Amino acid sequence: MTGQTFGADLLAIARKTLQEEIAPQLSGDQRYQAAMVANACAIAGRELETQALAREAEAGCLEAAQAPSPAALCAAIRAGARDADAPLHAALLRHSLIATYRTRPGALRPTERQQVDALIKDQTT
Repeated sequence: MTGQTFGADLLAIARKTLQEEIAPQLSGDQRYQAAMVANACAIAGRELETQALAREAEAGCLEAAQAPSPAALCAAIRAGARDADAPLHAALLRHSLIATYRTRPGALRPTERQQVDALIKDQTT
C-alpha cells in the first residue's frame, strides 16, 4: 500500500464516520456544514489517490506537444499550432478525465469513469 492510498483511505474513513455517525445527529446549518466537510474529504481523497496520475498526465501532454511548459502548450493551442494533433488530443483527454474525476466524478460518463478507475487500479498494482 502506498502512502497516497493510505491517506486517501484515512479520508474515506473520516468521511464515512462523519456521514454515518455524526451528521445524523445534527440539524440545520451544522448538518449542512458536516456535508461540506464530507465533500471536502472526498475531493481530497481523490486528489491523493490520483496525484501521481495527474502528474504523469500533465507530463504526457507536454511530451506529446513537445512543449517546455503548460504555458507554452496553452499558447500553441491558442495559436492553432496543435489543431488535429491526435496524440496531444488523447493526452489532453486523459488529463481532463483525471481532473474531472478529482472534483466531480459524477460528471463523467460511465465509460469515462471506467477509464479512470482502470488507470487508478493500474497504478496501485
